[in-house]
Amino acid sequence: MLRLVALFIAIFFLPSIASAAWQPELRIGLSSTASTFSIQCSLPAVLSDASNDQPIGMLGKDKPIAITINENKISVNGIMLNTAAIDIRPRVDSQLGEMITAVGDQKLSGGVRLVLSEGHFVLINLTTVEQYLRGVVPSEMPAGWHVEALKAQTIAARTFAMQNRKRHEAAGFDVCTTVHCQVFKGAEGAHENADKAIADTAGEVMVFKGALINAMFHTDSGGMTESTANVWGGDLPYLQSVEDYEMKTQPWEVKMTSDEFASKLNAASKGVGSVKSIKLSALEIGKGAGDRTPSGRVREITIVGSDREIKLSGEDMRSILGLPSTLFEVAINGGAIEISGYGRGHGVGMSQYGAKGFAERGKSYKEILNHYYKGIELKKIY
Repeated sequence: MLRLVALFIAIFFLPSIASAAWQPELRIGLSSTASTFSIQCSLPAVLSDASNDQPIGMLGKDKPIAITINENKISVNGIMLNTAAIDIRPRVDSQLGEMITAVGDQKLSGGVRLVLSEGHFVLINLTTVEQYLRGVVPSEMPAGWHVEALKAQTIAARTFAMQNRKRHEAAGFDVCTTVHCQVFKGAEGAHENADKAIADTAGEVMVFKGALINAMFHTDSGGMTESTANVWGGDLPYLQSVEDYEMKTQPWEVKMTSDEFASKLNAASKGVGSVKSIKLSALEIGKGAGDRTPSGRVREITIVGSDREIKLSGEDMRSILGLPSTLFEVAINGGAIEISGYGRGHGVGMSQYGAKGFAERGKSYKEILNHYYKGIELKKIY
């Protein structure tokens, strides 16, 4: 059991310790509905009040503690604390990237923050950017791919993380663990190949005119990437449409009956009645039309029904039907709707399969990044 007064004195009078070279930290929001945790750290750690950074107690190396909610208060080994949020960090702050914190069966690099929220804990991983990348890079790109592709992915992921810090500030953290930000699987998701790519590019990011870029990436372009202006609006000079190393990659096909198609439209409040016809020009990758962007992706599709005629954006169509991309064409055969296309993802920024292809053909990570992000510079910021 923690002896709070004695431990506070012990911490308060600890000698100061010089910190290592600066490295940015991230707060990663982890999904949790738990009201109790068993926590154990691989290094001596400090438990502190997250609201004012005041130390509360010490945690010994590999000594588990029980943190629970008791009478709507945080309780540590049975002692209730007068705070709604606690931090657990290494005693030597510069060792944040070296510590492993076991939260139940989950292993996390760095420390944690526990925030009391409506009868459960919000769990936040406190870690360095480089340690964060160890849980991201092999989750976003297969670790068996060419190391130059992994390096390109690493720099894109690092740049994205740095540029999107405080994306979830309203919830008390920087980034989440899903595709909304970047897929993150913690220390257990690390892989030696990705670790090498991370170490070889440590601190390296992409900038445009001195500012971090929004380093978007996707699974596969299908042959040509898309400009951000044609997906989300806002013309970013470094996110323009470029040709990939190979056309018509990742082909896919989706089939459904006309009734199923109509039902999906109804569910999205886009009902037209019975589907009579669909108007969309033929797909030619790298060739635009009135209803297609210059890359060939669907800009707008017209659906004629028994009740009304509507126009949908390609992104709306992709969302409503769960399509892999907006690089598609549509045909009606009898009572069936047949949709076929190429690529996967929004198409903006780096194509991961494209990066793989370029790397296998001898291109360096710098060449790969300069192909997909126009006019950028690579800069080591720490």
